Amino acid sequence: MKLGEALSFHNGKTSPDRSEGGMYQVHGSNGVIGYCNQSNAPAGAAVIGRVGSYCGNVHFLQSDSWVTDNAIFALPKPDQDPRYWYFALCYLKLGELRHGSGQPLLNQEILSGVDFDPQPLSEQRRIAGVLGVLDDKIESNCAQQRIGEQLLRAVIEGILGQFSEADFISFDAYCTQSKESVRLENIGNGDKYIALEHMPRGSVFLNSWETAKLAGIASNKTRFRHGDLLFGKLRPYFKKVGVAPVSGVCSTDILVIRPRLPEFLPFIAVIASSDVLIDSISASATGTRMPRASWKEIATWPVPQIPDETLTVLLHPANQLMAFLETLSLQNLKLAQLRDALLPELMSGRMRVDEAGCLVSEALDEEVAD
Repeated sequence: MKLGEALSFHNGKTSPDRSEGGMYQVHGSNGVIGYCNQSNAPAGAAVIGRVGSYCGNVHFLQSDSWVTDNAIFALPKPDQDPRYWYFALCYLKLGELRHGSGQPLLNQEILSGVDFDPQPLSEQRRIAGVLGVLDDKIESNCAQQRIGEQLLRAVIEGILGQFSEADFISFDAYCTQSKESVRLENIGNGDKYIALEHMPRGSVFLNSWETAKLAGIASNKTRFRHGDLLFGKLRPYFKKVGVAPVSGVCSTDILVIRPRLPEFLPFIAVIASSDVLIDSISASATGTRMPRASWKEIATWPVPQIPDETLTVLLHPANQLMAFLETLSLQNLKLAQLRDALLPELMSGRMRVDEAGCLVSEALDEEVAD
């Protein structure tokens, strides 16, 4: 069967005006990029990155949304299961079908002509149910992180408010930039690797990374440690600032910021990812087409002077909360790895759905026990 026989493909469109209070999510080639008050794609559609570095990426719409012109969305015919086809599109590795070297591209013609033999509808639903449970748990963990991050910001803003009349010092009194460069030949295949595409916009919690071998690293990188803060310096207005949940290497387009004391991590994370700092850094970033932030601008950002002992005590609840929210990132990684391992086995028919269901149940029981 050709994909065009089971799915209809539609190009996204330029998004209407965006606002944080919009009713609908705006989806680009790599997920949610904002909110607006109109939709052009229904819940159940699979969104496929159409152009650029995210060409071939696939994500699922849980609700009616707006899909931009950087993506294509696929709708299953009435006799097909929407979520099954989302997983099928993930399985097909559409990024390998893209055309063009300078600007990779996928179009409806390419996608419609792909061969795939789907299972019957009843089996589609069973496969979607097993894999969907893992995705649902990952999304539940992410929702907890979003709520927890709001609380974390409220705690830090409360501390800043207490010392609003204090003397101000520069941000680098609480942290420093780590510039440990790692030559390509010294990067191990199993080293964790984080690039800008692994960093979500507007959240300090990272839920994805990969090994250096899988990433196909071909140049020198920067070393980071668990508990460092990673700041995406390329196009800083994308607000890619996150806490490193593991140790590894990262793209040189990421600044590695190390708290002077480990307990300061939530303090520097909230300040460095604040709208006011990001807006200021973005305005002064160098470069027209590819603006970059500098450590100098971040380092000199004014913050209240708070004695180390006092700040450490005040940050105790924030550190406890951050530790819990970080465990959710590690859980998500394990669940995603299981999902990605089961996906080809189920789609190819090499594994029975019942067997996969047992593995999923065991994994979820372990997460509850932890």
